[in-house]
Amino acid sequence: MGIRDFFKRKKEKEKPPEEAAPTEVHIDEVHDWINQTLAGKIKDRHEKANELYSEVMKGFARIKDSADLLETAKFESDEKIGAVVNMTKDLFVKRVHNLVNTVQGFQGRPIDVKVLNEFQESAGDALGDMSSITPKQAYLLSTYFGKESSGVIDNIKDTQERLSVLKEFLESEGETIQLAHSINSKKEQQSMLKLRLTTVEKEESGIEVRIRELRNRTEKNLAEIEEIIKGHEYAEYNKIVEQIEKNRKKSSAIKEKVTEEFASVQRPLKKLEYLVSKNYPIIKEQELILDGIINRPFETLEKNEENRLKDVLLLVRKASMEERIVLKDKERERTDEIISRLDSDIKELKIGFQELEDELKDLERDRNRYEWVVERKSHLENNIKRSLEEIASLEKILGASAKDKENIRKEMERQKQELEDIIYKTSGKKVSIVVPEDAKEEQQDTVA
Repeated sequence: MGIRDFFKRKKEKEKPPEEAAPTEVHIDEVHDWINQTLAGKIKDRHEKANELYSEVMKGFARIKDSADLLETAKFESDEKIGAVVNMTKDLFVKRVHNLVNTVQGFQGRPIDVKVLNEFQESAGDALGDMSSITPKQAYLLSTYFGKESSGVIDNIKDTQERLSVLKEFLESEGETIQLAHSINSKKEQQSMLKLRLTTVEKEESGIEVRIRELRNRTEKNLAEIEEIIKGHEYAEYNKIVEQIEKNRKKSSAIKEKVTEEFASVQRPLKKLEYLVSKNYPIIKEQELILDGIINRPFETLEKNEENRLKDVLLLVRKASMEERIVLKDKERERTDEIISRLDSDIKELKIGFQELEDELKDLERDRNRYEWVVERKSHLENNIKRSLEEIASLEKILGASAKDKENIRKEMERQKQELEDIIYKTSGKKVSIVVPEDAKEEQQDTVA
């Protein structure tokens, strides 16, 4: 093989080094794990932060000392300029003292990242205010109190530099200093979320039990309804109801038939009625029957003997023969026909109706004996309806609950990821934090 052939061979790609698997740490053990793994680094960062904080506080003390020295200086002059110069100096000193006091108020407070950040912001504002003097004020102070004022200005600049170092340190190392607090905070948030999740799951469990109860009750009610429908009592009840409906239809048909028959003699009867209103002599009972035949023919036939109705119709014929009323041939023939039929088919219609009414009373009495079956069936159907409505409502609640659980789990995962990122950023170590929910799922997977 030549040298060219050697270089022509494809070089095998080097495999990148395998990344170490993240260390699994239970959330309850994260704090101890951090203390064991990063104790030295965290302690070093705490000490450095305290050192930088102390340097800034010392700077403010030097500012105050130099301001005290400036305060004792006086410009002796009887001229107006003397008063202006001293007043400018006194106002500047007073402002410096006030601003130093606001910063020195942090002394004695427990030092953590939050306090340090507040401190560096307040200190920065104070130093900025100290430095913001007008050109006229700067001229008067540097001209008449050059040595004393330069001491104050130099100390302000020096303290600003020290504060910048503290600020940069907090930006780069603040999370390391705050790591223990962040872990406890995230752990508490996880506990609260887990409590919320447990509460939702308990509520779901109660709802699911209630739904099962309702479904079991519905199945029992349906089974009982099926037994009722198959039973003798329900069949008898329906048969009776059907017969009652048939009898009522027959009764109604008889009423309509009778009403129709008497409607055919309405004109002759109304002519007699008009004649009676003109004092044509008939007895009171016949007058009442005449009004009944005209306005309530069936009820009148039902309540009176056929002969009484026949007597009223004969009065129509009598009045016609007396030429007190005029009847057409068809009206006369129809009147005679009804008179004759009152003893035959119209009488039979009345008898048939009465028989149907008597039978209806017996049927209704029999129906009442089986009424409890229908009432029970109706009661069961109402129970089923209410149960199904409640199930639908509870299932909606379960749907909303499922979304709540999903959102809680997403938030738990987000916060867990945040904590893992903080640990990696501050320590360079990859960890996989196990929260109680994860442990439960893993246990289920193992059992499966």
